[in-house]
Amino acid sequence: MGSNNYMLKSIMAVLVSDVFKTACVAFIIAFLVTFIGKSSKQISRNLLLPLANSISHTFKIIQGKFSRMTDTMAKSKETEGIPMEFDGKDGWGVCTLESKKDLGRSSYVVCGIHF
Repeated sequence: MGSNNYMLKSIMAVLVSDVFKTACVAFIIAFLVTFIGKSSKQISRNLLLPLANSISHTFKIIQGKFSRMTDTMAKSKETEGIPMEFDGKDGWGVCTLESKKDLGRSSYVVCGIHF
């Protein structure tokens, strides 16, 4: 029983040692380099294309968030209210345009209306 316990401790010490971890990582890297190098272009393309798409997608998300942040920080163009004429028929002219703001970098305008 004592020798089994000693052997288990010795095996565990080897498994958690830095030398063993380094050797495992080096073996995995060497295996992957060999596998990718010897595989056909189609196989390596199938392995690397999803990774490239993921990186591209992440970059676009970050770029969009940064663009929206800078748009909200930029000073918006606001105008004073423009009263509408009321001719007394059908209730036309019962509201006033209070403000206009550009919507990001698009051609749309957000209008604030007061009733």
